[in-house]
Amino acid sequence: MDEVNDFYVTLPSKSSLCFPQKNTQAEFRTKLARPIILSGAWEVGLSEIFVPRTWFNIGNHNNKYSITYEETKIVEKDYVEHEIRVKIDEGTSDKEVIDTINQSIEEKCGHFVSFALDQKNIIMYIAPNYELHLTAVDAP
Repeated sequence: MDEVNDFYVTLPSKSSLCFPQKNTQAEFRTKLARPIILSGAWEVGLSEIFVPRTWFNIGNHNNKYSITYEETKIVEKDYVEHEIRVKIDEGTSDKEVIDTINQSIEEKCGHFVSFALDQKNIIMYIAPNYELHLTAVDAP
């Protein structure tokens, strides 16, 4: 059987006799000819709206339609620098060192930079547009 990746459904306002008394062109319910069974994740989008010009009170002077939605804007900062100092006591295990460093980073700038220990190698995870500069300084 062929796999369906996308499809269209037309929902006319006067198609169903199940809801005749309540259906209007602005608000209506309709019943599908057969159920649509979707498995997995699907995205749904509106591709077209047809509004017939049959209302006497809508003319060329006021036939405007608007769509309102909430928009999230990302505000960029030019440059933010965090100095992170960690004191490691003698005898501290490698895992405790990495956990201490990650906790200090998380407190200052979130989860965008983190370290992990694999055997004796340190793996560094850095989010896009983030930089890490390591400098040797005296311990606090």
